[in-house]
Amino acid sequence: MPTGASPGPEPLSGTGTPPLLVFVLGTAGSGAEALGAALRLRLAHANLRILCGNTLGELAQWPDAAPRPALTLLMGLDGSCAPAEQTAREAADARLRSSLARAGLAYRVIYGAGKQRETQALRTIRATVPGAFSPADRTLLDQALAPAAERPARLRAGHCEKCSDPVCEHRLFSALLGRIAPGQSE
Repeated sequence: MPTGASPGPEPLSGTGTPPLLVFVLGTAGSGAEALGAALRLRLAHANLRILCGNTLGELAQWPDAAPRPALTLLMGLDGSCAPAEQTAREAADARLRSSLARAGLAYRVIYGAGKQRETQALRTIRATVPGAFSPADRTLLDQALAPAAERPARLRAGHCEKCSDPVCEHRLFSALLGRIAPGQSE
């Protein structure tokens, strides 16, 4: 059996629904295994089963790989390597894309390195298979992925009456109004 997945599809605790299947594929040295491991760590509580490999045949060996995946992530060839190695990687990538096309599996290509690649994969998963996340997990994932500029500014604790910063006051009152549902009063 291939490496890159934990054995046995277990439903998310208390849901009774089987996990959604995600394939992470890439040519040898593309980082598919590393990305799969990082996603398993970050998405441990999500209702996902992540299988990694270099070919579709490798993933077909898993007993729970029979259903179609909810999402297939394909590693881009954006890493640098020697010209002779690059030719071999491009040929392997073309074979992998051909096998995906023959199987009728759509895929998303993930580029970048390290955290950048992980962030792109997480955003793709969040957008493509939202049913894998509980509302609380989705909120945490959204917060983790939001760039610092998009994150809501933290309101100051205490001493606001001495602040007199109009931007701070606007943020405070906007946040307070946002917590009150329409038609509801305090």
